[in-house]
Amino acid sequence: MKKIITVHFTSNSIPHTGLSPIIDVFELGSVVTSSTHVVPAATMAEIGGGWYRYDFSTYDPSKNYVFNIDGGSSLSDCDRYKYGGNESYAEDITKTVLEEPLVAHATSGSLAESVAMIKADTASIMVSETAVVILLDTILKYQRNRTRIDTANAQLVIYDDDGTTPLTTFDLKDFNGMPSVQEVCERIPHI
Repeated sequence: MKKIITVHFTSNSIPHTGLSPIIDVFELGSVVTSSTHVVPAATMAEIGGGWYRYDFSTYDPSKNYVFNIDGGSSLSDCDRYKYGGNESYAEDITKTVLEEPLVAHATSGSLAESVAMIKADTASIMVSETAVVILLDTILKYQRNRTRIDTANAQLVIYDDDGTTPLTTFDLKDFNGMPSVQEVCERIPHI
């Protein structure tokens, strides 16, 4: 697999052309193993407009690399040197984590376990749009529909949209909890 490494050189913020930048690439070792100088002093090709490229033909996406690029002595020190690295480690981690099943991330107390629990919790509380519309319509009926106080039974009746079918009935009570239509202090749903 080939990877193209690009770099842009400027001199006093103006793109600089006509350079022969030299790139050194190092494969990073582990804490135990040392790093390897895999591309020593290779010349980069000019693309144009201050851009240069190196075709890293021995690139291995499973390995981590860093590189230094020297634009040459015609540039000031602040414009002359560039550096960077590949992002294979980040790409590997992202791919690995995002494509694993949730059950693989169930370590107690871990962030992944928390994310899995949130997903499970939100799935259990999902309500359909139809259910929400029905609920809101019912709530609005309590405000907009016909209501009537039944004095014989000391009840408040709220009717459905037809104005004759009782939607809900409340028992009306006074201060002492006795049925009343004159000193109403409480309404209790009639069961």
